[in-house]
Amino acid sequence: MDVRESVLETGERVVFRPIVPDDKQLLQEGLSRLSPEGRYLRFFSPIDHFTERQLRYLTEIDYEDHFAWVALLPDNHESPGVGVARWIRLADEPDVAEGAVTVVDAYQGRGIGKTLLWLAAYSAIQRGIRCFQVWTLGDNAPVSHLMEELGAKPGRVEGGVQEFRVPLPAEPSQLEGTPTPLILRAVAEGKLTASVHEDLRPKTRLERA
Repeated sequence: MDVRESVLETGERVVFRPIVPDDKQLLQEGLSRLSPEGRYLRFFSPIDHFTERQLRYLTEIDYEDHFAWVALLPDNHESPGVGVARWIRLADEPDVAEGAVTVVDAYQGRGIGKTLLWLAAYSAIQRGIRCFQVWTLGDNAPVSHLMEELGAKPGRVEGGVQEFRVPLPAEPSQLEGTPTPLILRAVAEGKLTASVHEDLRPKTRLERA
Protein backbone atom coordinates (compact mmCIF):
# COMPACT_ATOMS: atom_id res chain seq x y z
CA MET A 1 0.00 0.00 0.00
CA ASP A 2 1.26 3.47 -0.93
CA VAL A 3 1.65 5.39 2.35
CA ARG A 4 2.87 9.00 2.63
CA GLU A 5 3.64 11.02 5.75
CA SER A 6 3.76 14.73 6.57
CA VAL A 7 4.15 16.89 9.68
CA LEU A 8 1.88 19.83 10.48
CA GLU A 9 3.19 23.13 11.86
CA THR A 10 1.91 21.97 15.26
CA GLY A 11 4.25 18.96 15.10
CA GLU A 12 1.44 16.45 14.57
CA ARG A 13 2.18 13.69 12.09
CA VAL A 14 -0.32 12.99 9.32
CA VAL A 15 -0.35 9.76 7.35
CA PHE A 16 -1.94 9.61 3.90
CA ARG A 17 -2.96 6.25 2.44
CA PRO A 18 -5.56 4.78 0.08
CA ILE A 19 -8.93 4.04 1.66
CA VAL A 20 -9.78 0.41 2.55
CA PRO A 21 -13.07 -1.39 3.33
CA ASP A 22 -12.34 -1.30 7.08
CA ASP A 23 -12.54 2.52 7.01
CA LYS A 24 -16.35 2.61 7.14
CA GLN A 25 -16.46 3.70 10.78
CA LEU A 26 -13.65 6.17 10.08
CA LEU A 27 -15.82 7.91 7.47
CA GLN A 28 -18.90 7.90 9.68
CA GLU A 29 -16.97 9.48 12.55
CA GLY A 30 -15.35 11.99 10.19
CA LEU A 31 -18.76 13.13 8.98
CA SER A 32 -19.79 13.79 12.58
CA ARG A 33 -16.80 16.14 12.94
CA LEU A 34 -17.98 18.33 10.08
CA SER A 35 -20.04 21.41 10.91
CA PRO A 36 -23.53 21.68 9.35
CA GLU A 37 -22.15 24.34 7.02
CA GLY A 38 -19.26 22.07 6.04
CA ARG A 39 -21.64 19.23 5.26
CA TYR A 40 -23.79 21.48 3.12
CA LEU A 41 -20.82 22.84 1.17
CA ARG A 42 -19.58 19.30 0.59
CA PHE A 43 -22.85 17.53 -0.22
CA PHE A 44 -25.25 20.41 -1.03
CA SER A 45 -27.61 18.93 1.57
CA PRO A 46 -27.85 18.72 5.40
CA ILE A 47 -26.67 15.08 5.53
CA ASP A 48 -25.83 13.89 9.05
CA HIS A 49 -24.87 10.24 8.46
CA PHE A 50 -23.98 7.75 5.73
CA THR A 51 -26.19 4.74 5.04
CA GLU A 52 -24.65 1.27 4.97
CA ARG A 53 -25.01 1.28 1.19
CA GLN A 54 -23.18 4.58 0.89
CA LEU A 55 -20.40 3.38 3.18
CA ARG A 56 -19.89 0.27 1.04
CA TYR A 57 -19.79 2.42 -2.08
CA LEU A 58 -17.27 4.85 -0.57
CA THR A 59 -14.87 2.27 0.90
CA GLU A 60 -15.12 -0.89 -1.23
CA ILE A 61 -13.44 0.56 -4.31
CA ASP A 62 -11.43 -0.85 -7.22
CA TYR A 63 -8.55 1.70 -7.24
CA GLU A 64 -8.82 1.93 -11.03
CA ASP A 65 -12.12 3.69 -11.75
CA HIS A 66 -12.70 4.81 -8.14
CA PHE A 67 -9.81 5.92 -5.95
CA ALA A 68 -9.75 7.59 -2.53
CA TRP A 69 -7.08 8.78 -0.10
CA VAL A 70 -7.56 9.31 3.63
CA ALA A 71 -5.55 11.43 6.08
CA LEU A 72 -4.98 9.98 9.58
CA LEU A 73 -3.35 11.13 12.81
CA PRO A 74 -1.19 8.11 13.77
CA ASP A 75 -0.04 9.51 17.13
CA ASN A 76 -3.60 9.93 18.37
CA HIS A 77 -4.66 6.76 20.22
CA GLU A 78 -7.89 6.66 18.22
CA SER A 79 -6.05 7.39 14.94
CA PRO A 80 -8.92 9.57 13.74
CA GLY A 81 -9.46 10.38 10.11
CA VAL A 82 -9.21 14.10 9.38
CA GLY A 83 -9.68 14.17 5.62
CA VAL A 84 -10.52 12.25 2.46
CA ALA A 85 -10.15 12.97 -1.24
CA ARG A 86 -11.54 10.81 -4.01
CA TRP A 87 -12.18 10.65 -7.70
CA ILE A 88 -14.58 8.47 -9.67
CA ARG A 89 -14.28 7.92 -13.40
CA LEU A 90 -17.37 8.86 -15.43
CA ALA A 91 -18.84 5.81 -17.15
CA ASP A 92 -19.60 7.68 -20.39
CA GLU A 93 -16.35 9.70 -20.39
CA PRO A 94 -13.50 7.41 -19.27
CA ASP A 95 -10.90 10.19 -19.23
CA VAL A 96 -12.99 12.39 -16.89
CA ALA A 97 -13.53 11.87 -13.15
CA GLU A 98 -15.57 13.57 -10.45
CA GLY A 99 -13.15 14.93 -7.87
CA ALA A 100 -13.84 15.94 -4.28
CA VAL A 101 -12.11 16.53 -0.95
CA THR A 102 -13.32 16.89 2.63
CA VAL A 103 -11.29 17.95 5.68
CA VAL A 104 -12.83 18.07 9.16
CA ASP A 105 -13.34 21.61 10.48
CA ALA A 106 -10.67 21.48 13.19
CA TYR A 107 -7.94 20.67 10.63
CA GLN A 108 -8.88 22.94 7.75
CA GLY A 109 -6.33 25.48 6.56
CA ARG A 110 -3.33 23.31 7.49
CA GLY A 111 -2.45 21.97 4.06
CA ILE A 112 -4.14 18.59 4.47
CA GLY A 113 -6.71 19.23 1.75
CA LYS A 114 -4.06 20.44 -0.67
CA THR A 115 -1.95 17.32 -0.08
CA LEU A 116 -4.94 15.01 -0.45
CA LEU A 117 -5.89 16.62 -3.75
CA TRP A 118 -2.35 16.45 -5.07
CA LEU A 119 -2.32 12.72 -4.28
CA ALA A 120 -5.74 12.32 -5.89
CA ALA A 121 -4.59 14.14 -9.04
CA TYR A 122 -1.37 12.11 -9.13
CA SER A 123 -3.21 8.78 -8.93
CA ALA A 124 -5.82 9.93 -11.46
CA ILE A 125 -3.24 10.96 -14.07
CA GLN A 126 -1.51 7.60 -13.66
CA ARG A 127 -4.81 5.89 -14.56
CA GLY A 128 -5.61 7.92 -17.65
CA ILE A 129 -7.78 10.70 -16.20
CA ARG A 130 -7.35 13.95 -18.14
CA CYS A 131 -9.65 16.25 -16.19
CA PHE A 132 -11.63 16.51 -12.96
CA GLN A 133 -15.28 17.47 -12.81
CA VAL A 134 -16.07 19.78 -9.87
CA TRP A 135 -19.07 21.88 -8.88
CA THR A 136 -19.70 25.28 -7.30
CA LEU A 137 -22.93 26.77 -6.04
CA GLY A 138 -24.53 28.58 -8.96
CA ASP A 139 -24.80 31.94 -7.14
CA ASN A 140 -21.07 32.09 -6.34
CA ALA A 141 -20.10 34.49 -9.15
CA PRO A 142 -16.58 35.38 -7.85
CA VAL A 143 -15.55 31.72 -7.70
CA SER A 144 -17.07 31.03 -11.12
CA HIS A 145 -15.11 33.94 -12.57
CA LEU A 146 -11.90 32.75 -10.92
CA MET A 147 -12.40 29.25 -12.30
CA GLU A 148 -12.70 30.54 -15.84
CA GLU A 149 -9.61 32.76 -15.41
CA LEU A 150 -7.62 29.69 -14.33
CA GLY A 151 -8.64 27.74 -17.40
CA ALA A 152 -11.46 25.60 -16.03
CA LYS A 153 -14.27 25.12 -18.52
CA PRO A 154 -17.86 25.75 -17.36
CA GLY A 155 -20.41 23.06 -18.14
CA ARG A 156 -24.01 22.32 -17.29
CA VAL A 157 -26.03 23.69 -14.38
CA GLU A 158 -28.02 21.22 -12.27
CA GLY A 159 -30.14 21.95 -9.23
CA GLY A 160 -28.54 25.36 -8.70
CA VAL A 161 -24.90 24.22 -9.00
CA GLN A 162 -22.45 24.92 -11.82
CA GLU A 163 -20.19 22.26 -13.30
CA PHE A 164 -16.57 22.99 -14.19
CA ARG A 165 -13.95 20.81 -15.89
CA VAL A 166 -10.42 21.08 -14.46
CA PRO A 167 -7.76 19.95 -16.97
CA LEU A 168 -4.97 17.66 -15.74
CA PRO A 169 -1.52 17.43 -17.37
CA ALA A 170 -0.37 14.31 -19.18
CA GLU A 171 2.27 13.49 -16.54
CA PRO A 172 2.12 13.80 -12.73
CA SER A 173 5.47 15.63 -12.75
CA GLN A 174 3.83 18.47 -14.72
CA LEU A 175 1.20 19.27 -12.09
CA GLU A 176 3.05 22.22 -10.57
CA GLY A 177 3.47 23.88 -13.94
CA THR A 178 -0.26 24.25 -14.60
CA PRO A 179 -3.18 26.17 -13.00
CA THR A 180 -4.50 22.85 -11.69
CA PRO A 181 -2.98 23.17 -8.17
CA LEU A 182 -4.63 26.60 -7.74
CA ILE A 183 -8.01 25.16 -8.66
CA LEU A 184 -7.49 22.16 -6.41
CA ARG A 185 -6.61 24.52 -3.57
CA ALA A 186 -9.98 26.24 -4.07
CA VAL A 187 -11.60 22.80 -3.77
CA ALA A 188 -9.61 22.07 -0.61
CA GLU A 189 -10.73 25.38 0.91
CA GLY A 190 -14.38 24.48 0.33
CA LYS A 191 -15.01 27.02 -2.44
CA LEU A 192 -15.68 24.18 -4.87
CA THR A 193 -16.98 20.71 -4.24
CA ALA A 194 -18.54 17.65 -5.83
CA SER A 195 -20.85 14.85 -4.80
CA VAL A 196 -19.47 11.48 -5.78
CA HIS A 197 -22.33 9.17 -4.87
CA GLU A 198 -25.54 8.80 -6.82
CA ASP A 199 -27.61 9.35 -3.67
CA LEU A 200 -25.73 12.57 -2.83
CA ARG A 201 -25.45 14.28 -6.22
CA PRO A 202 -27.46 17.47 -6.85
CA LYS A 203 -30.78 16.62 -8.48
CA THR A 204 -32.53 18.57 -11.19
CA ARG A 205 -36.07 19.81 -10.70
CA LEU A 206 -37.37 16.97 -12.88
CA GLU A 207 -35.54 14.34 -10.81
CA ARG A 208 -36.88 15.82 -7.56
CA ALA A 209 -40.49 15.79 -8.78
